[in-house]
Amino acid sequence: MAAEKSMHTYVPGLDGIRAICITLVVLGHLGFGGIFPGGLGVTTFFFISGYLITRLLAAEHDRFGRLDLPRFYGRRLLRLAPELVTFVAVLGLVIAPALGQPLPIGAALAALFYWTNYYLILGFDTCQDCSITGHLWSLAVEEHFYLVMPLVMAACAFAPKRLQALLVGVGVACLGWRFYAHSALHLPEVYTYKSTECRVDSIGWGCLAAMIERSQSQVMALMKRRGAAIFGAGAGLMLASLLIRDETFRETARYSLQGLALFAMVLPMTVAPKLAWINAVLEHPVLRWMGRRSYGAYLWHYAALTFTALALGVTGQLETASLPDRLTAIPMVLAGTWVLAAVSYVLVFKPSQRLKPWLEAGPAAPRPLASPLNPGSAAS
Repeated sequence: MAAEKSMHTYVPGLDGIRAICITLVVLGHLGFGGIFPGGLGVTTFFFISGYLITRLLAAEHDRFGRLDLPRFYGRRLLRLAPELVTFVAVLGLVIAPALGQPLPIGAALAALFYWTNYYLILGFDTCQDCSITGHLWSLAVEEHFYLVMPLVMAACAFAPKRLQALLVGVGVACLGWRFYAHSALHLPEVYTYKSTECRVDSIGWGCLAAMIERSQSQVMALMKRRGAAIFGAGAGLMLASLLIRDETFRETARYSLQGLALFAMVLPMTVAPKLAWINAVLEHPVLRWMGRRSYGAYLWHYAALTFTALALGVTGQLETASLPDRLTAIPMVLAGTWVLAAVSYVLVFKPSQRLKPWLEAGPAAPRPLASPLNPGSAAS
């Protein structure tokens, strides 16, 4: 029963964190990235994805003694694909023709097949007046993680020490590769920021947090006793990651430092009594509502940016508009983002989830016993 409960337990505070992250992303894309770090919002999304998916996979293995990989991939597809396909279809067939901003077939296919990050890195986005799908690069990184992580966990037989060592190794390897790509190969920031091999450690930090939570009782006891101090140290590291402006640091070690900071902040929040007030704030009904619709908000926020620019008579992107125009646009863009996210949630996400019971994990079918009437059944 404990495993069954853990498999479906809601983690307090995470929806609120999602709500804050998508707000940072939107404000960053509005041209306020110097104040509201949109990139940190994306990195935090990565961390949360790794944390939650690892918990779900481990709980399924605990409950049933195995992973049903086809059903896992089916659930991921059902969670992500309906709203993404709808977004690309509406963008390409309705919004783009109406605004005279075509959606290139290459960009559409890259979005649908989770290749947008490399579509951008390889320089295929050469159209200057096209509809924008570049923000979908982060979905590609996450989907690549979803494809690989279950296989890795199964290959490691869910042994905590093996998985923790592997995740630490991934973090070190990604950090080393970013340094080499930036300093020796002189690759541009679009590569170190958006390629899967450079950013998967941001997800790996969340995976490591879930494995520590699952298997290291002494560490979690420390988190419970000293949670406020550990959280404060994590917050200090996060602030340092934002204040250090050195280019090499920002393209290399920044993501590692932010991953460590999130590790030190999120884990104590799950167990430390002194941090209960933070969860209480993050569990505000408005933030929970926003967090549950954050995926749709991420998909549609550029449409809200585009429509707001038209309403204000701004030529080009709002990100480069005058400060008065951008300030005027803030409430319009945020309202438009959440209206579109709510519509997507009601009309696309909720109906699609009616299929989810068919994809839920379950026990393996029992193997029939051998009998005189069916001597080969046990080995078939």
